[in-house]
Amino acid sequence: MELETKTASVSFIEGRYLLVRFKPNESIDKAQAEEIIKKVHILLPEGANIPFGNIIDATDMFFISGSARKYFAESPNPDMVGVALLVKSQIQAGFANLYMKFTRQASPTKVFYKMENAKQWISDRLDTKE
Repeated sequence: MELETKTASVSFIEGRYLLVRFKPNESIDKAQAEEIIKKVHILLPEGANIPFGNIIDATDMFFISGSARKYFAESPNPDMVGVALLVKSQIQAGFANLYMKFTRQASPTKVFYKMENAKQWISDRLDTKE
């Protein structure tokens, strides 16, 4: 099942990965972040006890506000083993690493350029949790 917001699509794939794919050229503010988290709670209701990893596909995103970054960082799920942030350029990776340096993450977070690598990192984390 894939749920849509104005700025992102949210799906739970392969029973292991929560995929949040930001739509091209969108700017994410706190209101959009709240809307995305509401969709996440539909797919993975609180207390579902389903271990998962979060893949954030930010390859085509334009901008994310500080308040949205803070809201995402402060919306942890105890079943989430990590967040893989997918980017397409060194500039995006630089901004992502800067963001992680100054915003405390509730879950381990790592930047990737390829979906396969992001999935593998999450799979390894899930396998050690089981």
